[in-house]
Amino acid sequence: MAKIGTDAATTPLEMIRAEGSHFFKQKPRGMCTSFLGCEDEHEFGIGAATNWTHNGTDTLYLTEQKTCCQGGMQLTLSQGGKKGGEPLAKFFRPYYNLPICPLKACLHQKMKVMDKSGAQIGAVTETMYCCVPTFKISLNDAVIYELHQPTMCCGICVNYFDACGQPGRNCCFCYDPVPYYFYPVSGNEFQRDGKILATKLRGCLGYPSACCNGCTQADSFELVAPKEAMGNKLSLIYGATALVAFTL
Repeated sequence: MAKIGTDAATTPLEMIRAEGSHFFKQKPRGMCTSFLGCEDEHEFGIGAATNWTHNGTDTLYLTEQKTCCQGGMQLTLSQGGKKGGEPLAKFFRPYYNLPICPLKACLHQKMKVMDKSGAQIGAVTETMYCCVPTFKISLNDAVIYELHQPTMCCGICVNYFDACGQPGRNCCFCYDPVPYYFYPVSGNEFQRDGKILATKLRGCLGYPSACCNGCTQADSFELVAPKEAMGNKLSLIYGATALVAFTL
């Protein structure tokens, strides 16, 4: 079976795409240990189920490798639902990235996307922050997708009436998150294709080590990939989801 990082039509994502969407589910981390400065490395199980499990039943696994001396965060996407599976793609998030838009006071976000050998195939770069956070997804230096939340008022602000992707159902006073949508380059709101929807989970989740770590914290992200995203484009979509996960 072909894997992510190739240009074949069948990938691990295709195995769960039949479900309509799949989920990045963060391994719960102890809030008490975070307060003490002993924050755990981030780990995400990726599969069709909505809840994180510790039995390795997910399709893919995303792990962080702390790199204090290498100028950024390294992530590895691997086959299987546990750490140590066959690598499929690698990601690198620099700590320092010079701003493109002068309206943002701090540095812009960027995620470099590489194949399993470490050769860069593209990047996800934040290009705008003021009013509407926007990311460009590039394959071999050519922009193939734009990623941002839905907009209104001629594109100058986020459309909070579009929470959960159902216009008119929610309003800005609700707590439903507003998705990030994938758009073709210079596309309009009617051309959205795929989304990333964040769900913050807080509290005691029943994770086995909760008795040691206290209450846990974890993030969950629903991903619906663009229909034509296959091969290396899928690696970029995963990189975009990871960047959103670490940016929010």
